[in-house]
Amino acid sequence: MTVRVNLLGRMSVQVGGAVIDAAGFPGRQSRLAFAYLAVQRQSVSRDELADVVWGADLPEAWERHLSAVMSKLRARLAAAGLEGEQLLTGGSGTYELRLPPGSEVDLHAAVTYLEDAEAALRAGQPDEAVVAADVSANLARRSLLPGEEGEWIDEQRRRLRAVLVRALEIEADLLRQRGEVRYAVRLAEEAVAAEPFRESSWVVLMRTHLAAGNRAEGLRAYERCRKYLSEELGVSPSTPTRATYEELLGPD
Repeated sequence: MTVRVNLLGRMSVQVGGAVIDAAGFPGRQSRLAFAYLAVQRQSVSRDELADVVWGADLPEAWERHLSAVMSKLRARLAAAGLEGEQLLTGGSGTYELRLPPGSEVDLHAAVTYLEDAEAALRAGQPDEAVVAADVSANLARRSLLPGEEGEWIDEQRRRLRAVLVRALEIEADLLRQRGEVRYAVRLAEEAVAAEPFRESSWVVLMRTHLAAGNRAEGLRAYERCRKYLSEELGVSPSTPTRATYEELLGPD
């Protein structure tokens, strides 16, 4: 039986036809523990997991409390038709979530689809690259564990934003090349808004405006980029960005 774990947007675990939503977990602590183990995909020490679950509010006798949390989580998974003891293993001071073959965690799927898009690009398969990049972007647009905070969550959100921006760049640039410039501009603008320090997104945006025959908008995009880098970082645009600016100016 395969399992689909959704950590982006509304958290849920789909097991066949059954669904465990966020409210279906036995408390917030079990949700955080499950989510962290699903993200890590490897053994996690009890100390590390306790820090995720309680942070600075670590209770006395936390090992006993953590065991109780994991016991309740196993029971909930078993009620959904999974072998809780086999799925959520513990031993030698560690815990690990072992999903059945063919299972999917949407956070990891966003990365996998981006890797597929990059591979299709290298293989000269633009249509396949567009599809994979679009799926990756649609997943990465969703917020990871909305309402929750923590260092590990912030780290994963930064990673997810980087995935989103790269997927948008790929999709926008390929759509530009096949003449779908209006939608490509929207995607490039989304990439720029998500990561304004990333000059490659500005380059995609400028080139897309140029492909649309709108040099003026392309030049405005360059000026926005130049001003942002100057005011926020005190630097000038890089050589590739300036080269695109020269293209926008034209042979004159």
